[in-house]
Amino acid sequence: MEERPKRKTHTSTEVKRRYNQKTYDQFNFSLRKDDPVNKALKGYDGSKTALIRELLRKFFGIGQE
Repeated sequence: MEERPKRKTHTSTEVKRRYNQKTYDQFNFSLRKDDPVNKALKGYDGSKTALIRELLRKFFGIGQE
């Protein structure tokens, strides 16, 4: 019996990058090192993305999705 070549079982980085690029918007920002907000974030142990998402939802009056 002839052996078939093994099938590739992982998704390439390029495929993941293209998917993320078409599915998500990316936001970047910088804070000064001496900014009180930056200092407060340094002590925050949770997900910074989740924190920012929640703050934006409250700011714009949007409920959970």
